[in-house]
Amino acid sequence: MKPRKIVGPVFRRSCSCISECRSNNSNEHFRYIIEKCSETTECCLQQESVKRLSEYLKSALENEEKSKARKLLAHMYLSCTAKHPIKKSMKCMIQVHIKNEDVEREDTDHFINSLYTSFDILAARIAILENVHELFSRSCTFLNELVENLWERSKDILSSQLLHTYLYNTTKFLLCLSQNYNTSNISLNDKISLIKSLYELILHINVAYDVKCNSGHMMVMLCSTTPEMFPDGGWFKEHPYLELLKETGSSDFFRHLGMRAVGDASMKELLNVCLYIGISIVAPSDVLYKGRIGHEIILCFMLQKLIRSATSSGIKTNISRMMGISKAITTLSSHLSYLEVDELSNIYRQCLDYINVYIDDVPDVVKNNTQAMFKSLIKVTLKAKAQGCSDYFNTLFKWVNDLGECSNFYAIIMVLCSEVGCSVVLQQHSNLPVQMVDDVICSGKAAN
Repeated sequence: MKPRKIVGPVFRRSCSCISECRSNNSNEHFRYIIEKCSETTECCLQQESVKRLSEYLKSALENEEKSKARKLLAHMYLSCTAKHPIKKSMKCMIQVHIKNEDVEREDTDHFINSLYTSFDILAARIAILENVHELFSRSCTFLNELVENLWERSKDILSSQLLHTYLYNTTKFLLCLSQNYNTSNISLNDKISLIKSLYELILHINVAYDVKCNSGHMMVMLCSTTPEMFPDGGWFKEHPYLELLKETGSSDFFRHLGMRAVGDASMKELLNVCLYIGISIVAPSDVLYKGRIGHEIILCFMLQKLIRSATSSGIKTNISRMMGISKAITTLSSHLSYLEVDELSNIYRQCLDYINVYIDDVPDVVKNNTQAMFKSLIKVTLKAKAQGCSDYFNTLFKWVNDLGECSNFYAIIMVLCSEVGCSVVLQQHSNLPVQMVDDVICSGKAAN
């Protein structure tokens, strides 16, 4: 079969930064990079252009040329799709130019100016940046105005796909800043303003699910350093974002910040799932398996909610949502080994039901995540058996035997054999060799 050609992003010729970089006043070497980058969608050529641009940024340049290079870099980064091969290279280049040091103020100022001027959306309105917190604030302003464009978009602003690309990359950019720098000193007003924009992104019907996941993750990170945003300070003083798990926690929180209520049940579930995805990433493991919501362990509580959402009808048609929930469930399931044996009983069967649905006939990323979850569950099962509790072991193999006629049977058997050994599987499923021969001879399973 002919290999699929990887096609890169199409950079807009009308963009101000590209027009400026293509001018006759630019360095000939630099103009060559622009030509290669803006006039091709072939991945290899674009990768070569990025390498040349990286070398160019490291060399001794005039300030004007540096500014042009940064503008192009910003445009390329925010125009590039999430999984494109050159994305990682550009991220490394960007990190070099964003540093929380006085000597780097001018560089940081140029970069954030590039964010404003690269898309012909907003005018450059920024003072010299004092530190990374100011960078965060200005980036929030950029996202807030993108959200305004989302709700009040006219035909002459941006296409739907282009706006999604900017939203994804800008939320990802802010997320990277929050993960790498201390944001506790950012003003409360800036945080609330950003949370309101993230809230609107989650609720907007046309925003893709990966942007919603970024938004939920970002919300939780902001809440983790700002307990004063919660009514009465909340119950979880050290981890205030856990308030969002309570039955009315998220609605109370958003109402406290003056945001509109969510009336639609499906949208409310979507909002909670995005927040759970963020909590699964931000919360320390000991908080997940020791903390409780009411009488229920937080880890079990979140897994139940996410699995219920993942096994609801229609989710397989929304691939990005499926991938987001899959990532959260896999992250949470990696902590299952910390639970006591009797604490597994509430979620064990639900985990098996999830594995049954998502271990096959899904995108590879989801399949790999499900296999990782299954392996975690098997290890917990063997641990319980070693401690004298065989109930989970028996439940597991009864479940496997009941799946004998299902299309995902062999996907489950392969993982099981790799974790417990073929001899154990054959002891529990003595008819397996005969079934395999019959399937090869008579069934359509062999073709799969």
